[in-house]
Amino acid sequence: MVGGYGFPLVARALDRGQASNPALASLPIELVENPSFRDGNLISLLAARARVTDGFVLLNVDHIYRPSIAEVVAPDVADVTAFIDTDRKLGLDDMKIERGPDGRVRRIAKTLTKFDAGYVGMTRVPTSALPRYWQTADAVLVEEGRAIHVERILGRLPEDHAAPLCRDISGHGWLEVDTAEERATAEQALLAAPLENS
Repeated sequence: MVGGYGFPLVARALDRGQASNPALASLPIELVENPSFRDGNLISLLAARARVTDGFVLLNVDHIYRPSIAEVVAPDVADVTAFIDTDRKLGLDDMKIERGPDGRVRRIAKTLTKFDAGYVGMTRVPTSALPRYWQTADAVLVEEGRAIHVERILGRLPEDHAAPLCRDISGHGWLEVDTAEERATAEQALLAAPLENS
């Protein structure tokens, strides 16, 4: 788990959570600090790189996913996989995906005007794809600088290698919390339909 802004608060919250929740306490969680958190979130991912020796699921921490989504995420993936949905109205700040005829990611960006899905802030990278994924991350960092988001890896893979697969979580719903307004909306949604009952 990578933290940056408010890192001591994150560490304390994790300690409290592990002390009060036996299930959380049983997980081997290591909190890694990214002091360069004002750079792009690619730097946060790379802060954990030395500890990543197996396939992983990358999750944006400002997203709240319903437990039912785990059933979609859990099955093995054959290659780097972007999780998408097609039932959400996408705004200017949403990451959009254009898929190719093979269903793989052709392009991904917030600025796309032609797209057929939205990215939900979750990517799965199997162990077999780790070398290619890290190589692409390094190339993005060198060529585009530190103020870059991790989704650029997904955007770069179609150019250099096999394009990422897509797996659809449409119908499950999820929440994003970037602003105070989105937090209020998320809190109301969780009161109306708590995650435990989903």
